[in-house]
Amino acid sequence: MEDILACNHLTKFYKNNRAVHNVNLTFQEKTIYGLVGRNGSGKTTILKMISGQTFKDNGDIYIKGNLLRKGEIHRDICYVKDKNKFLGNSTVAEVLKTASSFHKNWDRNVSKRLVQEFGLNPQEKCRKLSRGMETMLAITIGIASRSPITIFDEPELGLDSVAREKFYQLLLEDYTEYPRTIILSTHLIDEVAKMLEKVYVVHAGEVIFHEDIEELRNKMFSLYGNEGKIDSLIEDKTVIHSEKIGSKKSAEVLHHFSSEDIRALQKSDVTVENLTVQQFLTHLLERKKDQ
Repeated sequence: MEDILACNHLTKFYKNNRAVHNVNLTFQEKTIYGLVGRNGSGKTTILKMISGQTFKDNGDIYIKGNLLRKGEIHRDICYVKDKNKFLGNSTVAEVLKTASSFHKNWDRNVSKRLVQEFGLNPQEKCRKLSRGMETMLAITIGIASRSPITIFDEPELGLDSVAREKFYQLLLEDYTEYPRTIILSTHLIDEVAKMLEKVYVVHAGEVIFHEDIEELRNKMFSLYGNEGKIDSLIEDKTVIHSEKIGSKKSAEVLHHFSSEDIRALQKSDVTVENLTVQQFLTHLLERKKDQ
């Protein structure tokens, strides 16, 4: 697949505080990406630079190979913010009509269906919407835009677990019908992991890890056994987390083990289990926090 979006050496300061440092990202067409990290890690700042909502201090952004000019808001991008400020006196229907004029691939039928799915009243004034309803309206815009690059920044804010699950389901259904590049920025790793194809992990304004999700699933393992044996096993491997339990030790590693390797380890009284994406990314971020 071709790259639709590339960010090279992005850096952003707020006064004397460095929010983002030397970030490099590449996004391919028709792929769902996760931008994962704790609150305040720099995810929103990165997305605001990509979408033209804030200026970068250094670096370049390319969309379909063309350099994004300073202050340019590209029409191939739909950015659903984490905090939406709809005009209070506008109705839901008026906001959707305005949004449709900004997005060339806008699908009116999708918009109408999502309004019904989310239980939005088209004639309701936006100032009367709850936080959850505001989020549902923003999500409706993001999905109905069918923009080649659709960005959701913490789209689960204000939604309960049932509403979040409905969002994930509707997004996947529409992506299946109309594939495009989707970027999901979130700290709810466990909920979105099943949707993602590739992931970037952001910590303290830097990208600390990126991987194809299927590739990642094939090399995330938890090892448990005699402390000495585990120590010798992990000596030349990338260790994400380890813990001593009496005379035993557990370790989470990033390493390709063949089926033969796993059988041999199990015969030597080492328990080998696959990690979930959530477990791996959570411990990766914990390790960085403690460093």
